[in-house]
Amino acid sequence: SLLLNFSHFHSNSSPCFDRIIKYYLNLRSWNVKNVLTEFYADPGEPEVCKKKEELSDLQRLLRADTHEGALRFAEESLTVTKSNEITSIVGKLFLGDIIGVTGLARLTEFKEFDVFQAKIDGQCIWMATNIQVYPRKILQDVPFSMLSNGTAVVKDHTEVMNVVNSESLPLEPGKLYTGTAFVPEKIFRHFTIDHSRSQKNAITAKCSKIHQYPIALGSIFNFEESPRLTEAFNIGVKAFSSYQRVIHVENTPNEIMETCVLMGYAAANSINNGRFDCRALPMENISRKGLILKFSIENPPENPTEGKWLVNCRIKIDCPLTNVMAIIETIVITDPRKLWITARLSSNVPNNNKFDRGIHIVSQQESQENQVLRTGFFHKTGLNENGRRILEALYGGRPITHNYPTRTRSYDFRSEVPIALNQYQCDYVDMMMENIPIVVGCSPFGCGKSMTIVTTAVEIHKNTAEENLLRKYNKQLMLTQSNYASVNLVEISKKIRPEILSDLKFVRYISEKNWKELSDDCKTEYDLPKLMEKVFKSWALGEKTSELLSFPHMENMINFLLDGEFLFPEYFTGAAFCTFKFPRFQKRYPSVRFLLEAFFILYEPDLVITTIDSLQALLKSEVLLPHSVQTIQIDEASQVPEYTFISLLTLFPNASYGLIGDIQQLPPYCETGLDGKLKDYGIGNTMERAVISNMFPQAMLREVYRCHPRVTHLLSDLFYERRLIPGVTEDQRNEFLRKRQDFWPVSQFPVMIVNNKEKGMRMGTSCQNNSEKELVKTLLNRLTEEHNGYQLQPSDIGVISFYAAQTSILTEALRGKKVKCGTVDAFQGSEREIIILCCTNAKISQFMQMSNRINVAMSRAKQATIIIGNVDGLRDAKYWSDIVREAEREKCVIQAESLRDIQSRSQPNRTTSQRQSASEYHNNRSQVPRGRKKPDILKQISALTVSESLDVVQIPSSQRIPRNERNRGYHNNRTKVPKVSNQANISDEMNVLNISASFFFD
Repeated sequence: SLLLNFSHFHSNSSPCFDRIIKYYLNLRSWNVKNVLTEFYADPGEPEVCKKKEELSDLQRLLRADTHEGALRFAEESLTVTKSNEITSIVGKLFLGDIIGVTGLARLTEFKEFDVFQAKIDGQCIWMATNIQVYPRKILQDVPFSMLSNGTAVVKDHTEVMNVVNSESLPLEPGKLYTGTAFVPEKIFRHFTIDHSRSQKNAITAKCSKIHQYPIALGSIFNFEESPRLTEAFNIGVKAFSSYQRVIHVENTPNEIMETCVLMGYAAANSINNGRFDCRALPMENISRKGLILKFSIENPPENPTEGKWLVNCRIKIDCPLTNVMAIIETIVITDPRKLWITARLSSNVPNNNKFDRGIHIVSQQESQENQVLRTGFFHKTGLNENGRRILEALYGGRPITHNYPTRTRSYDFRSEVPIALNQYQCDYVDMMMENIPIVVGCSPFGCGKSMTIVTTAVEIHKNTAEENLLRKYNKQLMLTQSNYASVNLVEISKKIRPEILSDLKFVRYISEKNWKELSDDCKTEYDLPKLMEKVFKSWALGEKTSELLSFPHMENMINFLLDGEFLFPEYFTGAAFCTFKFPRFQKRYPSVRFLLEAFFILYEPDLVITTIDSLQALLKSEVLLPHSVQTIQIDEASQVPEYTFISLLTLFPNASYGLIGDIQQLPPYCETGLDGKLKDYGIGNTMERAVISNMFPQAMLREVYRCHPRVTHLLSDLFYERRLIPGVTEDQRNEFLRKRQDFWPVSQFPVMIVNNKEKGMRMGTSCQNNSEKELVKTLLNRLTEEHNGYQLQPSDIGVISFYAAQTSILTEALRGKKVKCGTVDAFQGSEREIIILCCTNAKISQFMQMSNRINVAMSRAKQATIIIGNVDGLRDAKYWSDIVREAEREKCVIQAESLRDIQSRSQPNRTTSQRQSASEYHNNRSQVPRGRKKPDILKQISALTVSESLDVVQIPSSQRIPRNERNRGYHNNRTKVPKVSNQANISDEMNVLNISASFFFD
């Protein structure tokens, strides 16, 4: 007998089963019996599989005697049931049905053929004469809505489903329907009876060459439109509005809000899960250098891997003897039928594993996300809890207000040399100290956002520490969107004075498995794996202990130390020595749960820094209890999907929230295919809605410390209604421009455009440009030259591309040069002294004209930005035309040919080379008539006092803005305060303060 998964079905073709049977049986042409016999997960016990011996008894497995829908498939394509003796099988089975085949008939004479050349619609050889159907999982009255691609998003489910619409009824996106849903069993393991583990990779590689159907989706049938749910869907974010009227009395504000949130949540998760590729593919052309692994996989046209295998995707590699983990860094397509992948191996992969023996299989690691939001989540929040108040405000209820004091307290960042926060930063800290349910911090680029977040945490802890009994119930969370952003917060926190750090304990939570996959520049000494080693060694040496530790805690700590060879038994003392000698002690792989519990007991962190994705794993361990969290600050909050924020509100309903980000920068990421109300309720943009509608108290940071003042003014005019104030002078941001006049055309303007007329080329669905790559390499060589004692380091330079394909090509070309390459999205939150911005394509596409994307790209540089692009295309594009106009006015447009000529004529004689370079630049730059220049910012600072010791520009108290004028979000007119800062110029103060420059900027 065979156990089959019904994965493909043509309703207009009666011998559909023949094709399936032929597909499975043809595998026997190379002597593999029952190649794809599967285990199936039990719906009631997700992680418990059926025992192998049960599979040998088909009747017990299928329970046909108790299943009224048991079917037999005869030669005439008829089914037989107890109640209906003559029923066609066509239309009675769903994709994902599990079929037990107990009888076969041969339709034609069997001939030898190549199974790898077999086609889906080829001649059928076998027919099933007797089948039975595994009992189905059926759900009744399931709410769903349609996506534009024809699949359905189902409430409380994280995968889309197909709709069986035999009558071709019109189904419209934006409406809600109810129906009966069939949910297929999940196949999670394949095995062979006649082959050993050592042959698994060879069999998997062969199977990958045969046409494979994707995992079957669920099916919805017997559906109808639900006017009540559609009304709720249309009301949406006005659910709690006092002016809202409903036709259906069942549509209470609570029910409306839950319906919209859960449908949006299901849509976002379903789209994300749909991108996951479950295939296991053989690796070809493998080469390893250090932790960098290069290989290729197939990109079949009928089921391409392109678009499903993406940068930053976590992968698992099955080697002949072991499994290893890695993260994809670049993907390049030089041949339409192959993807060339470069991945970073986990740090624990042995150097002697050269990947040069045997067959290697690669597959994606499926994300283990917990479904946080389920029906009834709103009712779990208390009536007066912060979470409920915020949820009601988001869905049309009463806004959360705050009475702004006329005078703000001043705060310092408590480093060795205290740094005074400016008045706008103090506003945010002051409001967070007031225990307001939520505060929105509007923080444009380079306004000292991270330093403000850390200062807030320190001040809150200072107040909490005075009430020592409540300390363990007043933990704080700092949440980021990426590991690099969390590293930035750790680096800033490290600068706090040692006596404060000894009392304020913080940890960056990241699992050991994920930590080993990170590059070295994304690790810190405050990471959980590093602190675990330190804390557990201290316990084993008898330096600290706790009565809360149980035997499993101590046993697992010892195994952790022994497994990592951090400490050997002869050094154990106290409880560690007794535990190790105890008869019940066993050497085993340490349990993550017990290790986390032991760490939190011994270390007692006051502050946990982590990414939003990693928080789920931390909560699953139950070491961080919801009622113990007092404050949650979310960095880059403008990029947080709305369903994520609502999940936090339900998990931590008593906490106070600080959303700090910039709605003029990139919004939450949304997969292609999700739009309309499902996108609004799922991905949304919480921070943008909150700012525009004044839902919550706001504090706006306005002084920009990162960029050259000319760039700050330019971006302020384009995107911020002229509200930004330069926090530094031109002299504090033009060292490169002044000292590299051999390279830079005009020292007063910090933006150069290199006119590259070479067109880009398609690479899959993206775009690449080889001439642009060569220009980037030439620019890097020129930028890092030493001139009159001044020299940029490669790490001072960043290369940004708008296209993922070009980013991959640039990353490979510059690998090992310590130059960060990334897309615009990946660079948000980062900065460099010099930025090279690559436009790649001569035609400026619509996504390159998005204001928030341009804003991010142009605000990453502290001193200068070099744009490589087609000037004619840029001149006709929205926003870019203003940038080109300024560059042309300042004579800062050069031709790409002149740059290449300079590089080719570069000589060892530095002085001669520099003179020739400067001459070439000034002779070849665009001869655009110079327009009238804007007033120089230095003329505006005559009324200011300057601190001699730190070169700190300070605003006299008479010129400070009153509190009631500066807390009105983005809607005030531009202030007339001189465009300089009362906060120290960070770059020029590093020698005095002995603090890393990267410490202060976001």
